[in-house]
Amino acid sequence: MDDVFAVIGITFPVFAMVALGYALVAFRVFSPEIVRAFGQFVMYVALPAQIFTSVSSQPVSKVMDVGFLAAFALGSLATFAAAYVWFSFTTGPIRRSIAVLGSVYSNSSFIGYPLVQVALPQIAGVAIAMALLVEIVVIAPISFVILSAAPNAREAGFVSRIRGTAINLFRRPVVIATILAMALSASGLTPPGPVLHMTSILGNSAAALALLVIGGSVAGLPVKGNRSLATQIVVGKLLVHPAMTLMALYVLGAFGIRLEPEMQVAVLLFAAVPMLSIYAAIAHEVNESALASLAQIGAIVGSFFTLSLMLGLLV
Repeated sequence: MDDVFAVIGITFPVFAMVALGYALVAFRVFSPEIVRAFGQFVMYVALPAQIFTSVSSQPVSKVMDVGFLAAFALGSLATFAAAYVWFSFTTGPIRRSIAVLGSVYSNSSFIGYPLVQVALPQIAGVAIAMALLVEIVVIAPISFVILSAAPNAREAGFVSRIRGTAINLFRRPVVIATILAMALSASGLTPPGPVLHMTSILGNSAAALALLVIGGSVAGLPVKGNRSLATQIVVGKLLVHPAMTLMALYVLGAFGIRLEPEMQVAVLLFAAVPMLSIYAAIAHEVNESALASLAQIGAIVGSFFTLSLMLGLLV
């Protein structure tokens, strides 16, 4: 019973904040524009500050955990392959590209980080930096290639928009903060105390606002679409991706690469969270926003149960 309450103590605050964000927009306390502004504050200010604070003040040996990076990358690559093969048999090329993206690309910034912050606060900042690094180097490029290969990718400048999104990815403050903080960590230099204090204050707001943004962003999404395919995407994201990452941990362990227990939990949680927050917006480019919205809402609701079960088994 104590274990049950411990798990609820982790998952309830996270999803209660998501529900609060949904209610604030659904009942028109906040407008969608305000929620988008909150999201921009998280991505441009709060989360970069948190990453900078956590990473720059620690030795590089703790920041660059080869096991974490390898497990997340290998688990994601295996999920890419499995999803691509599966959806090649169950749907057409356009929907396949959206389904594969939804099965692999985690919402590390807006759900993964807040969840790990509650469950494992001492490593959350370092873990999100490494998760973002894998997404930048491995997951995003493959995702953009798959999307660009969709049959109607040549229509209305779709390829150029995808290319622009990829380029902008490297200009985002979270990416710049991650690279800068890792460089400082590797150099052995520590930022001045007042700087770290300021970034710490800003970073402390990241988790709560991120969860409000997720709830508010799904308030206006349509709930109509291909339920069968949406369910397959949800299963791919919430079950297959963490399962593949767990297999990667076993494979790495067989080669003598082992993670600390807390890092093992963190990498599995990042793999098990729902898909990225702009999933429906990306799918809109190929006229599949209804499918993506339904899958995204299903994943957010379903992840309360899957993540609670995972935490009950791991924590």
